[in-house]
Amino acid sequence: MAYNGTALLPAGVHVNPATREGEYMEAGQTLYVLQRLGSSGLTVASSFGDAGWALGSVQECYHDQEGYQFGTGQRVVGIHHVNGAIEGNVPSRKLPLRVFK
Repeated sequence: MAYNGTALLPAGVHVNPATREGEYMEAGQTLYVLQRLGSSGLTVASSFGDAGWALGSVQECYHDQEGYQFGTGQRVVGIHHVNGAIEGNVPSRKLPLRVFK
């Protein structure tokens, strides 16, 4: 079965996107704070380098191993860039981490 969108894998850990504290945090990562459309919950997706996702864009994401979609879309509400610059809503609290596959 083919899926449209980006493959993400839940890492099973939580990270703080503002401070970059948590497991799997390494130099060179861009952190994207995502909000599922129609929900108030937030998650973080990490990418080495820039994945090309713009603030406010809606991304279709699916589970890399199970194949199901993560809701009807994920809006990028915040970005913590590799260079330390922050755009949008990047809260200073732990959020579930998903990694690009």
